[in-house]
Amino acid sequence: MVKHLTIGRTLQSTVLMLFITALLMFTTELTSFAGERLYTFDTDDAWELYEGDWNGANWKVENGELTFQGTTDNASILVMKESEQIKSHDGMTIEVDCFDVADGPWQNFGVVWSCLDDEKSAYSAMGLIQSEATRLEEVDLTSGTRSTVLNAGSQYSPRRWYTMKLEIKDGALIVFAAEKGQALAEKANHPFGNSIPLGGRIGFAVSNSVSKFDNLKVSGPEIMEMSVDPGSKLLATWAAIKSAY
Repeated sequence: MVKHLTIGRTLQSTVLMLFITALLMFTTELTSFAGERLYTFDTDDAWELYEGDWNGANWKVENGELTFQGTTDNASILVMKESEQIKSHDGMTIEVDCFDVADGPWQNFGVVWSCLDDEKSAYSAMGLIQSEATRLEEVDLTSGTRSTVLNAGSQYSPRRWYTMKLEIKDGALIVFAAEKGQALAEKANHPFGNSIPLGGRIGFAVSNSVSKFDNLKVSGPEIMEMSVDPGSKLLATWAAIKSAY
């Protein structure tokens, strides 16, 4: 009888230690936000047009793509909703497929890496087809007016898919691009230093153009994986322990 009690207590202690270890691992995983998000535009739930009288653009999510039509010479900006909890930060990478349909007066597509509501500025990397340039721009959020931060020569064509990748690293904004499926090449590199605009929402920009976007991948040390489900993981851990004993 004493022997059985001793074995039972030992087993209980083992189960308890396993549960505590699993709980600690689970807690550590929750507090480590490094991760990646992929948006394939099956829905439009994560997106909204930036609020502004100047921003009268049209957009829709259809057939697994985001179509965005800018209607003026000023920038039109679509941003990720606050509920997605993604803000630009050091170490972040944004990668997306871009396509200009050549239905507007101009041809261009752009990725916003930081839309700062409080500072009334947004910052984008634009692929300008007519101007043959990759341009970093600042957008005045009170008017939509665009101003150039950096202009680098690059050739793009309408009606072709391009992959554009932005890296924020040690105070620099680096832009890579290539036709989809080809090796990415560096197109622009601007060392902002301590003045690099961070902390804003990400999104897309177009100007007097109709563009499509697909396969947005965002990664970085402050991004929580969408697959993290605290309740499910904890229940699964406890169920595994119970089934083992």
